[in-house]
Amino acid sequence: MRAAAQELLNHYVRTQGLSVSQMLRKSVETRDWLHTIEPRTVRAVMKRVVEDIAAVDSQVGALYEEGQRTEHSSDSSRRTHSVSLSRHAHRSNWSTYTPSHLDSSLVTNMQKLFSERIEIFSSVDFSKVSILTGIIKISLKTFLECVRLRTFSRYGLQQIQVDTHYLQLYLWRFVTDEKSVRMRIWRILVCVEGLNLAQGVLCNQAHLPLVVRNEQVLELFKMAFCAITLVHFLLDEILGSAVHRCLEPVLMEPSVVDIICERG
Repeated sequence: MRAAAQELLNHYVRTQGLSVSQMLRKSVETRDWLHTIEPRTVRAVMKRVVEDIAAVDSQVGALYEEGQRTEHSSDSSRRTHSVSLSRHAHRSNWSTYTPSHLDSSLVTNMQKLFSERIEIFSSVDFSKVSILTGIIKISLKTFLECVRLRTFSRYGLQQIQVDTHYLQLYLWRFVTDEKSVRMRIWRILVCVEGLNLAQGVLCNQAHLPLVVRNEQVLELFKMAFCAITLVHFLLDEILGSAVHRCLEPVLMEPSVVDIICERG
């Protein structure tokens, strides 16, 4: 019975995710990104995406428990993507959301692991937040794939910048609790400290490991980071891909993007 319920739930998430994906795909494929005007507002399709996700949230809430939601401060929820304008030096900024004392080599390894594979159609838990996270994951991955196939002008890139920032502002409330997962990460660190990994762990003054090279431990980190970095990672990859596909990669000032999204 539970297996059948799981299969039904997975099918529901795929169906809803593909429905939102179709909107995003059409919005990218039917637009002339080389001759678009300077962005003054968020595209209507992005508002529709948020509305549809919110509608699913209400529907699913009647059947499943809440789960753990994100409660971001205004600074966290309004953070603007920062993307290098160099075509060859672009790096995802998802590592800026990791604990501040993690060694750079660990962050690099984690980023590599996380970027190698994102399981888009993985099974979801029987909770509202897990279901919404699954739908958002499918939708943003489709958005990313479509952007990678287009060529953008300066204003086309800036429109993608505005759209992704808008999604970042409003999709966070549907995904997993950030504080909860951060605590899980530090618990993993504490557990690792007790393992005999003489050459694999270095500790700081608080006796917390800073560098972990053990593959199993890195896999645990990957699992823990997935929940809090997924939306930021995919949106950052979307904008980064647009930068790489842009003929004149000049981004808008973050303050201007904020104003446009507020108005939107």
